[in-house]
Amino acid sequence: MNYTKGEWKVNCGIRANGELIATTEALKRNLTKDGYNATEEIANAHLISAAPEMYEALKDLQKAIENGKERIGAGRWFNLDNALAKAEGKEGK
Repeated sequence: MNYTKGEWKVNCGIRANGELIATTEALKRNLTKDGYNATEEIANAHLISAAPEMYEALKDLQKAIENGKERIGAGRWFNLDNALAKAEGKEGK
């Protein structure tokens, strides 16, 4: 699959290798202005930023299952846990 490689981060948009690859208007405006709540938009941004890690972790898990490995292994669980934490906006917390 061909997609923009690199770590994607949320910072008024989604960045990969320092380049802006997608934006979300909710992150650009004052999040509390006029009672606006950007919770869903921020959650979407975190989910999008975790897409590369989730894709790679799932491909790795698929390969392990196809190869008949009964145990997934700590490294694969670690990758899955990190990708999910990033998707949930819990990265580095």
